[in-house]
Amino acid sequence: MKLYTEKYGQVLLRDKNIAQIEISNLEEGEKVLEIGPGEGFLTQFLLEKYPKVTVVESDHRFVDILRVKFFDYVEHGQLEIIHGDFLEYEGLVQDQIIGNVPYHISSKIVQKLSTMKFNKAVLMFQSEFATTLMAKPSTKEYTRMTVFAYLNFNIEFIKLVSRNSFSPIPGVDSAIISLRNHDNFPDLDWNLAETKLRQMFSQKRKKLKNVIENCPVQFQENRIDQLPPESIINLLRNE
Repeated sequence: MKLYTEKYGQVLLRDKNIAQIEISNLEEGEKVLEIGPGEGFLTQFLLEKYPKVTVVESDHRFVDILRVKFFDYVEHGQLEIIHGDFLEYEGLVQDQIIGNVPYHISSKIVQKLSTMKFNKAVLMFQSEFATTLMAKPSTKEYTRMTVFAYLNFNIEFIKLVSRNSFSPIPGVDSAIISLRNHDNFPDLDWNLAETKLRQMFSQKRKKLKNVIENCPVQFQENRIDQLPPESIINLLRNE
């Protein structure tokens, strides 16, 4: 039976070595949460390392497989299987978060993580999206999401992953990165900052003097995608 849905970016990791690399980049702790475990390929390795594993899976077919495959772990309280959407997850604080993120909800996952408290997240994204999170100004990959990620996380690139590590084989490669949330900008009004970021990046071909009122002189001739995140933060504060 075909369990994956390609149009939703749903592909399954099949490479044990890649799974071990992901897990080896987690830290010690009591609890770990896995986003979208699928058939439990990564879950089985997590259960060897962590005393408490929580998985959040929205596809009922995978949930049924997980409940059978890991019945003993559930019975003994080591594994909790939540049938639901991670984007609506309101669970307790987790030590670690891990997951192979469906391509079509990558941005939403990052936004959701910005509202959660955790020590470290190790995630696999489509390689192009991972590049966006760490992009430099004046490149085509540099977007509002780049700045959003900078505002919320310390990001580290771990490994580029071949598309051949998945089944079915997708049309793109993936990348493993780690995220640590921080509170480096406690003075920012986050709702206002998000609104302003959307406004500025929606008009990124215009000079900033034509986009925002009272634009500081030093930025007036720049476009938003030419400025590093530090300068954009100053703009947000000025607003």
